[in-house]
Amino acid sequence: MEVHGQNSPNAQIPSSGSYDHGYGHGYGGHEMPHPNSPYGMPSGYGAPLAPPSLPPKKPSRVANFFLSLLPFLAFLGLQLIITLAVMVIMLAMEMAVSGRLAITEELISGTTKISMILFHLVGAAGFFLWYYLMLQKPRPKLGRSIRSCGAESYIVAAVMGFLMCVFSNGVVGVESLLVPQVVEDYMEMAEQTGLGNDIFIIALSVLVAPIGEELCFRGLTMRFAERAFPKHFWIANIWQAFLFGLLHMNWVQGVYAFGGGLVLGWIAKRYGSILPAIVMHFVVNFLSTFVIGYLLEPLPVTYGVCISLVVVPVAVAVLLMIWRRTPEPQNSTQNIH
Repeated sequence: MEVHGQNSPNAQIPSSGSYDHGYGHGYGGHEMPHPNSPYGMPSGYGAPLAPPSLPPKKPSRVANFFLSLLPFLAFLGLQLIITLAVMVIMLAMEMAVSGRLAITEELISGTTKISMILFHLVGAAGFFLWYYLMLQKPRPKLGRSIRSCGAESYIVAAVMGFLMCVFSNGVVGVESLLVPQVVEDYMEMAEQTGLGNDIFIIALSVLVAPIGEELCFRGLTMRFAERAFPKHFWIANIWQAFLFGLLHMNWVQGVYAFGGGLVLGWIAKRYGSILPAIVMHFVVNFLSTFVIGYLLEPLPVTYGVCISLVVVPVAVAVLLMIWRRTPEPQNSTQNIH
């Protein structure tokens, strides 16, 4: 072997197989990398070489569209799992006490109440955890988020909540005139469950349900939908509102829930937070349960009155949206605040 110097271009390297003239034959073995290898030098002879760190691949728009279905499916799945679990437990208890297996009206009513209580509590906690883990770090503090929204957001949310109550009653009034049997069947079903007379269920529906539903739809679903339609917020908003209306599983609630979902989505977008949306949802549930029925009870159920109860709130809400239109750019679901 002839060597003219350590740095000579004619210098040769012993071909014992211990070195590699390129990037190596792999991440392990005895091959050493070329000095210019992007993988760098190993920590010891024969140590595995780490590949270069690459930024995580973000889901495509199509993938985000299908991801937007996950919260909706999780909502329904959680309801089904809790209901079946409670029913099995109550059937087992009934059999242990009476020695017979029978599905009675009392058993169905008890199962419905207990499963609804558990679902409200577990659902709110589960969707909060899911939403919280999706937030970008450093995650904002709840107290700071509440203050950062400003008084205007909560005032607008409360006004929209009142308008939504009037609108929903007008929609039900129109439905009762157009398809009376559908509304009667719905009212009869609601009375048979007896849930409207349970104080604990009412409290959970007013205080806890808005949290879980807003985290699910305006928090998670709309976030995925906005990624699927990054330049078209209203498409994302219509999609999440459609799923929100579909969740109610009946025409009576589904129609006005869709309209309410659109406004709730706008609230979250306008103020960059789901907190005002939670406030609006709370106002809707509270007024619908305790107030609005007494205010509108003296009004006759006619086409003119019911259509007015639909058109006037919509007109006021649209004017309010135009007046407080969403600034650009605005990202509604990146943070809790």
